[in-house]
Amino acid sequence: MPHAPSSGARDPLFKLRELLNEVGRRHVARVAILYAAVAFALLEVTDIVIPALGWPEWLIRWVIALAVLGFPVALILAWIYDVTPKGVVRTAPLHEDDQQKQAGRNPPRPMVSALLLLASGALVAAGALFSFQWSHGEAGPARGSDEWAVGDLDPRRIAVLPFSALDESEEGGFFANGIHEDILNHLSKIGSLQVISRTTVLQYRNSGKSAREIGRELSAGSILEGTVRRWDDRIRVVTQLIDARTDNHIWSETFDREEGDIFRMQSEIAQEIARALRAELSMEELARLGTASRVSGEAYDRYAQGIAAWDLRESRASALRAAELFGEATELDPEFARAWAALSGARMWLFWNFPGFQEQAEMAREALDQALALDPEAVETRLALGYFHFYGRGDPQQALRYFTEAEALKPSDANVMNAIGLVLRGQGRWDEALAAFERARTFDPRSYNLNYTLAETSLRMRRFGEAERYFRLAATVAPEAPSTYRELLKVHLAVQGDTAAGREYLESLSPTLSPRVLESLEAELAYYRRDFARARLGGDPQGTGARRLERLALIYHLMGREDLRDLHADSLRMTSMAVLDAARANPGPVQAGVMARAHAKLGIAYALLGQDINAWVEGSSAVSLVPLSTDAYEGADHMRDLAVVYTLIGELDLAVQQLEAAVSVPSPLNRLDLLMDPVFDPLRGQPGYESLVASFHS
Repeated sequence: MPHAPSSGARDPLFKLRELLNEVGRRHVARVAILYAAVAFALLEVTDIVIPALGWPEWLIRWVIALAVLGFPVALILAWIYDVTPKGVVRTAPLHEDDQQKQAGRNPPRPMVSALLLLASGALVAAGALFSFQWSHGEAGPARGSDEWAVGDLDPRRIAVLPFSALDESEEGGFFANGIHEDILNHLSKIGSLQVISRTTVLQYRNSGKSAREIGRELSAGSILEGTVRRWDDRIRVVTQLIDARTDNHIWSETFDREEGDIFRMQSEIAQEIARALRAELSMEELARLGTASRVSGEAYDRYAQGIAAWDLRESRASALRAAELFGEATELDPEFARAWAALSGARMWLFWNFPGFQEQAEMAREALDQALALDPEAVETRLALGYFHFYGRGDPQQALRYFTEAEALKPSDANVMNAIGLVLRGQGRWDEALAAFERARTFDPRSYNLNYTLAETSLRMRRFGEAERYFRLAATVAPEAPSTYRELLKVHLAVQGDTAAGREYLESLSPTLSPRVLESLEAELAYYRRDFARARLGGDPQGTGARRLERLALIYHLMGREDLRDLHADSLRMTSMAVLDAARANPGPVQAGVMARAHAKLGIAYALLGQDINAWVEGSSAVSLVPLSTDAYEGADHMRDLAVVYTLIGELDLAVQQLEAAVSVPSPLNRLDLLMDPVFDPLRGQPGYESLVASFHS
């Protein structure tokens, strides 16, 4: 009769105790606890050393993975092999008789073995988890979200506040501004950081607000402050990094360098900040940050002053001064590539935005050639290339290529993203353009120009709610800018559809507006109420130059004041002819856009002067030179101008056809123009026009 199996053989606990006894005999638990201690120490050292050396953060995650995967491998090897005085030998299995002898000499402690295994595994897991969370970070809310709470602020979203000059002279202030600009630019080249734009942070100079308040307003988890002192040929920059969530200091450092090493010092500061924030740096970013040339201190002074003038470039005098100062910087140090790139950009700005600067395009090309020869791969050079091809060559596709390259080199630069948006908008890719402008706004939320561009683009797409929102944001940044409130009034009129509602809206704004802004708005509302005498008294409602002349000539035409109409229309004609003559004297692809704008205004001038054939030819030339397929933004403007020309010369059917084409695409035409603009009063009652108005009502 066969024997029944013993109770020990049937008991799973007996087998577990037997296994743990064998674990203890083979020293597996001892190896496990030793491995865990070494792995934990290695992970901690790795977590400190890799960021300090500026190596990429993915190395930390590789070390974590190897430490975790190595743990079971170490246990398996400890089970199979043992270290003896004779060397590493394979561990022999323990037979029953040997087991009894072994038990007599060293009583088994299965619980000790089990606890050691569990503790060592927990130690490796804890070290790996801690290192991974510390290096990898956690995703927060969408960046730039206005709903972020202080506790949710991302520490790698940083606002670099304007640096203070310990030397209180004007030159010392310019120099500190230049240091601030360059450190901000260096940080913007680090892809794992989000750096708030200079335009926005400049508004916090001497604001008296705490780091916590600034962080909440800008959704920034870190604030950098600094002071600059300059004496003889040396520079001292003291920086401190503050946690905006707690107002506590994270890191501070003092940098003393020779004046010629200013760029190397700025690169070091950027790298130290990145390490303090545990920001991941790729090898390419390290190489870019590590490349720093020497520059003459006097040349850097001129460059820093040029930056200050460039901030005010909407003024022609300031733009000219910026170009002059950048030019002086290049004369003092001909190897200063960044100054050459800045000079090229300033000259292109003058050429594109102000009449009478046609020669600046060629001068911009010469400066760009110097920048390309000195540092062709610098982000500043790629940006200058983009602007030159966009404004100077009329080649948006090539411009987009260079802007995209610049964005890859400098991921936090709002100006680059804005430039990309402008190109996309011109190509008729309106939704993509809005996305680019929005992306730029996350880095520069208090930029007047960005908010205004977003509002204007939304308005052309007839998204009135979004347009109103962005115009309001622009108004909070520049409360004395009449154009913003004027556009807000137009949005309100377009949505409500009557001037009575416009009057109520204006009265609601009156207590908060300055007399100058209020006067401009009263004149704008008067225009749509057909109170032309009041409309013309609104100061300068539509800017200067050709726009002002056009506006006044049309108002006098509507008033029946032929003498004043002809006076202003003839001035508009001569101004437009002068632009055409200058463009023809400096031929080039980009001149098509300049000439198209001049032809459009010349067409309106001829129409008001009663020269119908000339008006037709000039208005049609504008549309032919820059059609929608070439520039969806400018082309739509010319379509509206041609509709005005047709209306003024009595070609009402053609005017309606032109309006139908213009309202079928994003353009400056919307419900307000069709319902209330007195220029189009001759069209009212035309079947086609009434159908067009009805389509807007539906």
